[in-house]
Order: sequence, then C-alpha cells, then structure tokens
Amino acid sequence: MTQSNKAAKWKRLVNYTIDIIGYLIICLVLGYILGFVLAITGNDDFLESATFDVLSQLVALIVLFAYYFFFELLAAATPGKLITGTRVISRQGDTLDAGTIALRNLIRFIPFEPFSFLFSEGWHDKWSKTTVVDK
Repeated sequence: MTQSNKAAKWKRLVNYTIDIIGYLIICLVLGYILGFVLAITGNDDFLESATFDVLSQLVALIVLFAYYFFFELLAAATPGKLITGTRVISRQGDTLDAGTIALRNLIRFIPFEPFSFLFSEGWHDKWSKTTVVDK
C-alpha cells in the first residue's frame, strides 16, 4: 500500500461525523421504543432510576461497538466510509477478520482516543495494524 492510498484526514473526519450521527439515530430510535414499551407496561418510572442510567450507558456502548463491528465485518466500511468512498483494511492490504475488527473497535473506548489523530494516526488504526484507504 502506498501513502497515496491512505484516506485524507478530512475524509476520516467526515466518516466519523456521519457515523456518530448514524449511531445517535439508532440510540434515539431504541430510546423511543424502550420508552413506549415501558409506558404501555406501566413501568415508565424506571426511566428515572439509577439502574436505568447505568443500563442506558452500557447499552449505548454496546450499540456503538456493534455499529462499527457490524458494518466493518459486512462491508469493510461504515456508512460514513461508504459515502466518502473509503474502506478499512489491514496494513498488508487484506480484508480484516472479526478479531481484528473487534480489537479495532474496543480501542475506540480508550479515553481521548479521538484526539490521537491530532498527533499521528488514530490509536485504533495504529494498535490494530489497520488503515483506512480510498477505494
């Protein structure tokens, strides 16, 4: 892979923005469904409990992981990458296996990981030995 194949940082930012919007839409839909189910079952007071706060944060993390994992496993690209014409591959140019995709996406949960792009490549690329390239 040559340096010219690497996706530009502005494309990476667009990918991230589109994917966060997609993730938030999924969370919003799930929240409405949950609220509706709790309301019709008479358990809507659960929405104000501390247990709900913890569970909602856990579900949000699971949804974020699943979003990236599902799309990268199926198409080597999230909706953001599909729109910008990029995809994720190994540094050797191969399609990623499920383990590498899982590692790549777990690394995203490290605090301040998004800021790693300010100094070099993102940690989720560096530590999983992956890169995002133009198609």
